[in-house]
Amino acid sequence: MSYYSSASPANDATFNSLHGFEAQVIQGVATSGTTYGSISTALAAGHRSIYVHEGNYAEAVSITNTRTRIVCARPTAPSAGVLVSSLTINADYVHVKGLTVYQGGGNGCTMYGGSSYVLVEDCSFRECQNHGMQLCYNTVQQTINVYIRNCTIYDNGQSGVGDGIAFVEPGDMEVRATIEGCFIYSNDDDGINALRSSATSVNHREITLLNNQIWANGLYGFRTGPNSSVHADGNHVSTNGSGGCYISNPAAANARSRIIGNRFRSNGAYGVQLAASSDKIVVMGNQSEGHSSSNYYNCGSSPGYAVVNTNVSG
Repeated sequence: MSYYSSASPANDATFNSLHGFEAQVIQGVATSGTTYGSISTALAAGHRSIYVHEGNYAEAVSITNTRTRIVCARPTAPSAGVLVSSLTINADYVHVKGLTVYQGGGNGCTMYGGSSYVLVEDCSFRECQNHGMQLCYNTVQQTINVYIRNCTIYDNGQSGVGDGIAFVEPGDMEVRATIEGCFIYSNDDDGINALRSSATSVNHREITLLNNQIWANGLYGFRTGPNSSVHADGNHVSTNGSGGCYISNPAAANARSRIIGNRFRSNGAYGVQLAASSDKIVVMGNQSEGHSSSNYYNCGSSPGYAVVNTNVSG
């Protein structure tokens, strides 16, 4: 079911009841009943299911209540929509749909560690000073079942440092996240950065990348470090400055990565780069072509990895 409307719905109890909303937000109006002039005011009033009409709200939205849902009106023009300056999520069971974070002074979205069962979909994070999204911030708590779907994340890192999506490093927490159907491009550093420096980390990160378009980022399309598994399938990764993907799975770490059925095209250096002594990696059924150095590269002894001969190079 879509909660969008091509035109903002009437602000009435019938619409709220039909779609399960407790409140609506209309830019600039005075608070009246369950109608608010800002998202933050509606959240502060304790509402956990909120419909937001189009407008440039220019506010920092912070979600701290469990089971919160914010759904935004479908934009009536490419430059329209529901615009805010930042989004912070520090709660479980959160759903955010259709929000645009534009020219934020820090990260577009900061998701605290411990925030689990979170769905962020149909959102845009663009032209922010640091990362488009930063996950697992400021804690060592478990963060599981985070799902980022159909989002557009681009032109972040305006300060000169910033990834499209960054998983905090260092950080020793269990993480399970899925990124699907997103457009991630033109960010200053990596498209997706799950790099971590310590091979002795106890807890495991498992990141699934499905059917994303990742291109023209300053460094890698995506990369992961020790004790981080990446399962990448059906992604199109092209024209990234340092390479398509970089995987580091030391043999002692609890990680298994699968790079299957992706297309790597015209990236700097290598299409797929495996760090020294990486282990338990399957690279199979990919198309890799047109990179500045080579289609595949393993830079050290790696007895446990497998590059299966169904890969096709251009």
